[in-house]
Amino acid sequence: MPGDRILVVDDDLQILSAFRRRFGAKLDVHTAGGAKEGLYALESKGPYAVVVSDFRMPVMNGVEFLARVKESSPDTVRILLTGFADLQTAVEAVNKGNIFRLLTKPCPSEIMIKSLAEGIRQYRLANAERELLQGTLRGAINILTELLALTKPDAFGRSSRIEGLVRKIAMTMG
Repeated sequence: MPGDRILVVDDDLQILSAFRRRFGAKLDVHTAGGAKEGLYALESKGPYAVVVSDFRMPVMNGVEFLARVKESSPDTVRILLTGFADLQTAVEAVNKGNIFRLLTKPCPSEIMIKSLAEGIRQYRLANAERELLQGTLRGAINILTELLALTKPDAFGRSSRIEGLVRKIAMTMG
């Protein structure tokens, strides 16, 4: 599906190349050669359904990077891939980065593809839930507006004028 793009962030270009070769035919895989490049890709080309990040990178580690991803793109599913899985890394990843999965290098292809598929499914679920809630809220507001128009036409007229003024003020304020 469009929007089911995956961003893989690692400072090791060979790993990025291997990831593209292994999964690029099945998935829409994008890569970034470090945390700064990953944040730029997220900002300029996002959103991504799933972001996979290495743990050990210069400038900022994977947990810090995924925490920044969470701030800028909360629906994006975050996966940490590390060759140094210890308890402290896992605790930080869950608490700071709110990760979906913690995978260890080398990660078998079957586990990686399953994790990516589940991440995409989770991303779709979050978006569908948000759209459903927004639709329900819009529907409820429309029904209440129609009820107000039927039962209290004067109040409805005033609220319509106030709505117009609030829109003008909001547009002026940006």
